[in-house]
Amino acid sequence: MADVKYYSNEIESANIFYCIDSNILINVVKFYFDGQCGQDKILTKQIVEFIFRCRNSGYLKYDYALAEVCFDSGSNEMNTDVMNKFMAVVDTLFLYCNDAEIENCSKHLKPYCKKRQIGDFNSVFECKLPQMIFNDQIETINVFFTIYLYFIKIYELNKKSIRGIEKVIYLYDYMTKTINSFYMHEFMLGIMLFIGTESEKGIAEGILKFDKVAKGKSSIRILINAIMDIMAYRQIHILSDMSMMIGNPVKAIFVTQDENLQKYIELNKYKGTILNGEKVMEYSNIEFAVKNQFEIEWKEFYYNILQPEMRERFLKYHMDKKEQVSMKLVFEEIERIENVIFGR
Repeated sequence: MADVKYYSNEIESANIFYCIDSNILINVVKFYFDGQCGQDKILTKQIVEFIFRCRNSGYLKYDYALAEVCFDSGSNEMNTDVMNKFMAVVDTLFLYCNDAEIENCSKHLKPYCKKRQIGDFNSVFECKLPQMIFNDQIETINVFFTIYLYFIKIYELNKKSIRGIEKVIYLYDYMTKTINSFYMHEFMLGIMLFIGTESEKGIAEGILKFDKVAKGKSSIRILINAIMDIMAYRQIHILSDMSMMIGNPVKAIFVTQDENLQKYIELNKYKGTILNGEKVMEYSNIEFAVKNQFEIEWKEFYYNILQPEMRERFLKYHMDKKEQVSMKLVFEEIERIENVIFGR
């Protein structure tokens, strides 16, 4: 694992939320029970620094990470033993311990927990995890299912015997014309996979986990776990949008030690929304290397199609003129593509 890193939504506010992925949560719990994070002294120091930083300057938001580590795919339910253990540790370290107790943390007796069972799913719709965690007022669950659809669409395109730039255009048309919902983060994963250099392709494959996806029922579980990582990062932007809507902006910081996710975030920095009169400034930054054979075609697509259409969609979104996405179509497409790629 890489070093612990922090990624902010760039909003200045006294209200700070730290959103963490499952690796950070697991290492916080390891630190409490073992007094260290394995044999890694540097990681242990970084976890302690994170605990102090969060305690002293903000609030911990770990619902996505908690759900991921506590979900029992065998029973399709939350493992309440594991959940209670993790929540008790977080409360102790972030609320009740004094600084000296954290600095001199020693081993603690681990409570009995029923072992998690590993199970498989024939379809994403069989898994109860999305409904358990994403069924909120802003319908985050629709975001989850749309990301899942784009993941399996990328998987389907990746298997096709066509040129990489053609796969990029197919994916773009599918998002913008068929589904009518463009997701930049997921589109960038497709670009990196289809026309990126070996380095960029490796980062995308590490996030998408396609190397672990074998034909069979376990594929669904692996893809859901991959999307949980993306949703953990997206949470800082969800918090930004929600806080701006109610006029109480918050600074959200994503904390992770997932090396592939870190590299991806650093290649595709989210700059936020900038409106200057009628001019829309850049709101994202794409920094990745394209394979030489696709460089000219990519630039033509980017400047002639992608950039102007994204600006138009951006304006429609902020003028509340965006068209509604048919979740019925999303669900139908998920079922169709699952049947194609997993042989249902």
